[in-house]
This record gives sequence, C-alpha cells and structure tokens, in this order.
Amino acid sequence: MDAPAAYIWWVYKQRISKKEIETMKKNMKKVPIIQSKANIYHIKEEIEADKLLSKIHETKK
Repeated sequence: MDAPAAYIWWVYKQRISKKEIETMKKNMKKVPIIQSKANIYHIKEEIEADKLLSKIHETKK
C-alpha cells in the first residue's frame, strides 16, 4: 500500500512530495529497531531499580 499523496485534515489539504514520502518510508523502517533498543533499555532500568530497592530494603532491617 502506497502512502497518500496528500495529507488531509478537515478542510486543510497539504501536498506531500515524493521525497518526503520516501523519507517517511525510510523512517518507518527504523521503528522496529528503535523499539527493540527501547525495550532493552527499559529491561536494564527495571533490573537496576530492583537492585536499588533491594539495597534500600536491606539497610532498613
């Protein structure tokens, strides 16, 4: 499915050039890579937060 040649928002209509469409397609191909990196980052942050909370819990005892 090809991207539309115009962006329509109610009455306002803006033309999109072929170069802009190609840039959008190129960026959309990067989404899965960025999402996987974000997931890895969040997992690491969760592990670090658990370690920090366990240290806090141990010092209170």
